[in-house]
Amino acid sequence: DGFGVSAKLRVALHEDAALARATLKKVLTFYALQNGYGQMLGEMGLADEVETIRAAHRDGGFRAAREAVSDRLFDSVPMFAGSSMDGLAERLRAYEEAGVTRMNVAFVPVTEDYMTEIERFVEAADFVGAAA
Repeated sequence: DGFGVSAKLRVALHEDAALARATLKKVLTFYALQNGYGQMLGEMGLADEVETIRAAHRDGGFRAAREAVSDRLFDSVPMFAGSSMDGLAERLRAYEEAGVTRMNVAFVPVTEDYMTEIERFVEAADFVGAAA
C-alpha cells in the first residue's frame, strides 16, 4: 500500500518528427552501448538489436550505431517523438494502465535553442495526461 511505481518517458518534439526521433535514437544508442542497460534491453528480448548496434559501433563509430537503432527497439522503450503532442496522452495512459503511479516526463531538446523548446513544451504539456 505504501509503494508506488515510477517510470520515465523521454520526449522529443520538432516540426520534423524524424529529427525528433533521431535525437532520441542518439540517447538510446548510449543506453545500448552501456553494459548494464544493454543487458537489460537484452533481457527485454532485444538482444539482437543491441548486438547490431554494438557491431555498428565497432565497425563504423557512434553515428553508424545510432543509425542501427531499429524501430522495434525504439518502440519498445519509454520514448515519444513527434511533431506535436498528439499521441502523448495516450502513451501516458498506457503506462498508467500498466500500473505506473508516477510518470516522470523528461523533455529532450532537438536543437541548440533548447530554452525555447523547453518553454514551448512546458506550455503545451500543461494539460497532457492531467487527471480530470
